[in-house]
Amino acid sequence: MTATRIDRGSTETTTVYSEGGDLIYERMFDVPRDQLWKAFTEPDLIPRWWGPHGTTTTVAEMDVRVGGAWRYV
Repeated sequence: MTATRIDRGSTETTTVYSEGGDLIYERMFDVPRDQLWKAFTEPDLIPRWWGPHGTTTTVAEMDVRVGGAWRYV
């Protein structure tokens, strides 16, 4: 099963599909790679875009190294 959503006027495309027992969630953004990396790895930037409009997000833990963990509340 594959589902693709393209938000009109947005800079992202989201694709969700299953492969064996895994659920794969892919998002494509029309922004420079370094800017996207910062948005996903800098704790100060996560609350600006994570979650639906009108919600708040606190980064409780963020270790972006291989094997690291992240926790948002």
